[in-house]
Amino acid sequence: MNARGLNGNVRIWMGAVLALAACAAWGGEDAQAPQQADLVKLLNDPPGTGLLVLFVAPDGQAAEHRMAVGDVLTHYAGKAVGALEDLQALAAEQRGEVEVGYLREGQARTVKVKAGKLGVNLVPVKKGQATELRPPATEVTFDFSKLEGAPRDSWYDFQIGGKKVGFEHNRLTTAGGRLMLRSTVAFDGGEQWGVNHFEVLAVATARPRPQILETHFTFVPTKVSTAGQRIGEPGQEPFKWHASFKGEKGPTSLTSEAPANTMADYLITPLASFMPREKGACWHYTVLSEAEGAALLPAGLFAAELEDVKVGVETRSCMRYEVHSMGRVTRSIWVDEKGQIVKNDYLGAQSVLVSKEAALQGLPESLKGLKGE
Repeated sequence: MNARGLNGNVRIWMGAVLALAACAAWGGEDAQAPQQADLVKLLNDPPGTGLLVLFVAPDGQAAEHRMAVGDVLTHYAGKAVGALEDLQALAAEQRGEVEVGYLREGQARTVKVKAGKLGVNLVPVKKGQATELRPPATEVTFDFSKLEGAPRDSWYDFQIGGKKVGFEHNRLTTAGGRLMLRSTVAFDGGEQWGVNHFEVLAVATARPRPQILETHFTFVPTKVSTAGQRIGEPGQEPFKWHASFKGEKGPTSLTSEAPANTMADYLITPLASFMPREKGACWHYTVLSEAEGAALLPAGLFAAELEDVKVGVETRSCMRYEVHSMGRVTRSIWVDEKGQIVKNDYLGAQSVLVSKEAALQGLPESLKGLKGE
């Protein structure tokens, strides 16, 4: 899945996969991304009822027809849409050209597009009703001591709809006061999501309140990539985030102000390993998407419930952590008593802890030969 999808928020924020993009969310040399404050204002006081446009991919249909962040999608093919599921169902039924209705600054507009993907990220809103973005924050301290001298190397089956379609390989280390994640993901999502193979490097400070330092994201088959780095010393708030993107339409770059607790999307799942194992604990942060170079959205990592999870032939007691963003749970992460992540659920896709041998067995034909190193 990529950010050209109808619902880029089904981004399966595993820090992972299904809507990582072969396109930047913002185009143009030194483009300026919408700031967190602008997005929060739109969500706290929605300009209409429907699906609020949070991002527009530069090479999608929405961009082609000059739809913009802040527009509210109200109708698709003549029918009202108040939920993402409404839009997805209608889009699946249509063929040929359809009419899309939306609001901009209170004024109704329409545009005709081809049935299918619009290239936008959306969230349901109701006029006059603020969206609860995330649970209340608590005092959270991350303890990285258990990782010192004991790097983690974890392999996972990657599944969609309960079917194995690929693998995920994560390597997590600390050195010199830095937390570093190297992740390789490969899956074949069939006709809907296609074959995906990408690599991520994300680096943050390894301290009680971590901060992002740099990210690198590469789509291996097409060599589409982004690279981002903070401008300013850790602890300086706000700092600047500068990202460069190399894609189908050439290089672009952007610079954005990033508030405190900004964190790369891919690092959120590993951070759950170091969260307090206390129900109700919630760390507020701002998510930055490696694939898009920037996407400064408010989010929360929340300790939801203790649950038993079967891992192979054994059952482990796990804390289920949830990622809350834009009023929705976008990811669930199960962490056992030793801090091992045993399962992730990314809105329909899952990664399940297995051995390296098991992860590389039974792969789709299109992924045969990949080593995941």
